[in-house]
Amino acid sequence: MVWLDVCKGICIILVVFGHVSGGLEATGTLAPNSVWISLRQWVYLFHMPAFFVLSGIFAPQLSQLSFGAFFRGRLRTIVYPYVVWTIIIVGAQFAMARFVNNPPDFLRAAYFLIEPYGYGLWFLYSLFIISSVFYILGQWKIPTLFLLLLATVLSLLASLNVFGFWPILNTSMSFFIYYAAAACAREKIIALPPVNGWLKPLLLGFVGLLLMTILYWVIAGAGWLFNLLLAGLGIIGVIYLAKGLAQTIASRVLAFLGLFSLEIYLAHPLWGTVSRVLLLHLKINSPAILVLGGVLLGVGGSLMIGVLCRIVNFPYLFKWPTKVATKP
Repeated sequence: MVWLDVCKGICIILVVFGHVSGGLEATGTLAPNSVWISLRQWVYLFHMPAFFVLSGIFAPQLSQLSFGAFFRGRLRTIVYPYVVWTIIIVGAQFAMARFVNNPPDFLRAAYFLIEPYGYGLWFLYSLFIISSVFYILGQWKIPTLFLLLLATVLSLLASLNVFGFWPILNTSMSFFIYYAAAACAREKIIALPPVNGWLKPLLLGFVGLLLMTILYWVIAGAGWLFNLLLAGLGIIGVIYLAKGLAQTIASRVLAFLGLFSLEIYLAHPLWGTVSRVLLLHLKINSPAILVLGGVLLGVGGSLMIGVLCRIVNFPYLFKWPTKVATKP
């Protein structure tokens, strides 16, 4: 399904933008009332929920695996890169201590198996928790309606910080509803827009995002249920956009980015920091150039590493392969 890769491509660009603009805000380069920060807040309404939806679409396939096969797969594709990139991030923070927003904290890094260390690695940790919980519930043959009700209750409890004793669990439960909903409605999501033409899905996508934006501006800060509504509109909007763009020439670039979304997600914080250091060293203070330069280098540099690893058949930076490739 090309549109899935296109959707991941769109969302990973938004992820990089969010982290780059957030990093510039943390250094005081971008003012809190900057248009870029406003755009970042808009992006955060839906882009990570959308990633959990895209992951949840594959949950029914995972549920068919044996207990051992499921957890071996989770260790290989989630835990392994989480550990590797925690080490890389700590090393990079130590090497670039003068330039990074957060200097290395070796004591906190030592607890990375309990709480994520490093900007962005929380997603892998949460995905491991969420997919494991859903897999176990699936093995118990819990009815779909009850499963969705449970996911909704967990989301509500997370909004009240009930799981605050373990922050990453609280975060995970707040996103569990998107994963579970996608898993339960997989076929409906796949068949969501019509496939005869690209214009209608694109228009529907823009309408969904526009409606989300209007509601956000008019009724901002209305609470947990309202935030779920906004995220839902954003997710539907970006899925429609992806379905439309999948039928255009833009799909080649976006789907390519989607195929390397994990590599971009893991490596872009380092490239974003490099971009900020280089541009500021060159006395370039334009917010637009700093943001766009960070996004371009964050995506492009990470993509270069990902492609190079595949060319030389070295997947170990990003996941542990099922079989070690051997030369004939």
